[in-house]
Formats: sequence, structure tokens, C-alpha cells
Amino acid sequence: MWKPLAAVFLFTLLLDSCNVVSGELNTAIGEDGSGNVELGIGYLLDDEKGETVDCTPDGAAAGASAWVEQRGAETWCVMQVPFTSLSGLRDFYLSLFEGVSRIHCLALEDGALIYAVEIVPDEPFEGSSDGSAVYWRVTAPGEIESTNAARVEGPLAEWSISGPDDPLRFRINAPEGSVCPTSAVRLILNVDEDGSGSAGLRAPLSGDDERDQAL
Repeated sequence: MWKPLAAVFLFTLLLDSCNVVSGELNTAIGEDGSGNVELGIGYLLDDEKGETVDCTPDGAAAGASAWVEQRGAETWCVMQVPFTSLSGLRDFYLSLFEGVSRIHCLALEDGALIYAVEIVPDEPFEGSSDGSAVYWRVTAPGEIESTNAARVEGPLAEWSISGPDDPLRFRINAPEGSVCPTSAVRLILNVDEDGSGSAGLRAPLSGDDERDQAL
């Protein structure tokens, strides 16, 4: 069910979808890089026609859960999946939005999150005729010093996507033109008082950031 729900999420970015009133993707990241992703789609169902929503997470990742919740007149299908590291989150994004996601940077630097993720739909984003929006939210560890989010409240950054001028590249502490920490090769030297020591070489992580060093 993850793939169909992700397809509906992207579909709401492109044009009006029957019965779909909104969508949201909420990513919560902890200080150690673990966390969870919640993907939700809101429907306006016709009870007289007996319309229902199936939220069964068939073939989802280990630990995934799903539920239906009522928000006023809207029926929401929400799915949640945990991840144990930023590498796991990267893999989940790439799997969920296969072929249309670009993970430019996912890293923790001095306790703060550096986040640069982009969605590139196959079709131009035209927006919804009724003004409804899709929301992309990230709850980040550490301080949010810079972002292109429309709203920031404490550790929460939120983007509202309702028209073609809204960004589909989501940035937290990743100013344009900066370099992702995982894109740089670092030589780490540790020297003791007697002159001995050790050296280590940190190579880039595999992924889109290796091919897109300038954010």
C-alpha cells in the first residue's frame, strides 16, 4: 500500500484528484538520526455510495503501521514507518518516491540537521483549482538556522505546496551553494603529546549528494 499511497501524494501535486482533499508527509528525526515518517492522504468520501479507504500497509517496511482517522468531514489514511539512521531515511525516500526524488544531503553536523531533499515530478506541477495544499514537514534535531520552509515553529519546518511557484526542494541548514558534509573527503589527524597518533580518511556516502556537491 505504500507505493499506491505515495502515488496519490504525488498525484495531488499535479492536479485535482477525485475525493482527495490534501496530503502530508511528516518526517521526525532524532538526535541520533533515527525517527519515523508518516505519510497521510485526506479523502472526502461519499457515505451514500459506500466509499471506504484501505490503509493496509501491504509489503511495507518492518515496523510499519497504518490507521484511519477522522478529521472533521475528512477521512485520513495515515501510514508510519520507523528508520534507525539517516541512511535508512535516505533509502526510504528513494524507495517511496522512486525515480522522482533527489536526496542532495541528509547529515548531522554538530548536532544540527542538514537536509536538502527534492521531488521532481514527471509532469509539471499545476496546483489544485480549489486551493487545497499538500504539506511536507520535518521535525529536526538541533537548531534550524536557515530554511526555505514557509513556516518554522521550534524544531518543526513546514512547506505548503499548492501552486507551481511553491518549492519542491526542501532545505534545512543547507543554503544554496553550500557543500553537504557527506560530499567532502576529510582527513582526520589525531596527534598525541609524544608525537605519535593516527590518521583517518572519511569518504563521501553513496547517494545523490555524491553527484551534487553544491546544494
